[in-house]
Amino acid sequence: MEVQLIQLLGLWRYTAGNVIIDFYVRQYDAGIQRGLSFFTVYTINDDNPSINYEWQGIPSIVNTPEELPIIQIDNLNATEAESIYQEMTIWSFENNQMTLQFGDDSRLSFQKMGG
Repeated sequence: MEVQLIQLLGLWRYTAGNVIIDFYVRQYDAGIQRGLSFFTVYTINDDNPSINYEWQGIPSIVNTPEELPIIQIDNLNATEAESIYQEMTIWSFENNQMTLQFGDDSRLSFQKMGG
C-alpha cells in the first residue's frame, strides 16, 4: 500500500465514549511558515473539553516496498517529550477511514470529517 500526504489532508477523528482524538492534516507552506498539522487527544466531561495530549508538526509519508506507510513528523512540538502518538504507521486506508498503528502497537480507526 502506498499513501500520499495529499490523501490525508483534512480532519480525521476517533471517538470512544468521552475520549476524542483529532488528527488534522494540513499542507505546510515553508514560504509563509504556516500550515502545521495537529494531533489532539481530549476528553469531554459535562460538555467541558480537557486536552490530555497534543502535538503539532509537519507530517510526511514514508513509503517503502513490503512495509506499511509511516507518518513521520518533522518540527515536532508536543506536550510530552515521548508519546506513543508520535510513532504512527498507516495500517489501513480507504477514502473516509484510516486505521493508524501507534508506538505501543495499538490501532485506532479514524473517520474523515466533512468528506
